[in-house]
Amino acid sequence: MRVGVITDSHDNKTAILRAIEIFNKASVDLVIHAGDMIAPFSALLFRDLRAPLKFHLGNNDGEILVLREKLIEIGAEFYKYDFVVDIEDRKVLVQHEPTNLEALAASGTYDAIIYGHTHDLDVREGRTLILNPGESCRWLRGLANVAILDTKTMKPEIIDLFKAP
Repeated sequence: MRVGVITDSHDNKTAILRAIEIFNKASVDLVIHAGDMIAPFSALLFRDLRAPLKFHLGNNDGEILVLREKLIEIGAEFYKYDFVVDIEDRKVLVQHEPTNLEALAASGTYDAIIYGHTHDLDVREGRTLILNPGESCRWLRGLANVAILDTKTMKPEIIDLFKAP
């Protein structure tokens, strides 16, 4: 299975639409947004995504009730707290803020931990993959990244939204 990962899109419409284009072109089976989409209008941009979307609330997301309503309206799943996704016998923990990251990875409970919040690229391969593709918005670090995770190999591909074909 191929899983698209995006985080910290911060209302950057151009980046969000480019991420959706990349995910659709790659025929991902699922997309995880690890938080900080920000406004409800950004949720509506995901309506053209051809894969299911699971969204984790971030610390900067506003108008939470309407954001949740718009995500549900487009068929996405909304999570206020950390959640686990079982993908082909792989257990993936999704966080926004990297809470107890090293301890959770060392526990061996999860095959992967996906998080956001820091806006920094973080890929640590090991018994538990730790994955933060970095910001997709390009506001703080100048990054405009997403990832596509192959759950068979547990190898992520980091894609620069504006350098990818």
